[in-house]
Amino acid sequence: MEIYIKDKPRGVGYVCDIVYRSDDLPVVVYAVLIDRGHGLEVGELELFREDWGYDDGHGNWVDPREYVEEEDDGGRLSLPR
Repeated sequence: MEIYIKDKPRGVGYVCDIVYRSDDLPVVVYAVLIDRGHGLEVGELELFREDWGYDDGHGNWVDPREYVEEEDDGGRLSLPR
C-alpha cells in the first residue's frame, strides 16, 4: 500500500490518499481518507483496471495493446498494427 500526504490538504478533514495494488485483484484501488471527528472514513474510492479489453461478440478477446495510437488522414486514432 502506498500512502501519500499532500503538502496542502484537499479540504477539511483530509488525512491522506492511498493506492493499493495486489496480484489477487484485477484493479488498482485508490482512496482518500478523511476524518470528520468520528474516526477515519473513505471519502473517495476509485478502481482502475490496468489491463483493458473486451469480447467482440464473436468469442474473441480484443486487447487494446494490439493497437497503436496514430492519426491517419481521416483523423482516426488506434489503428491496428
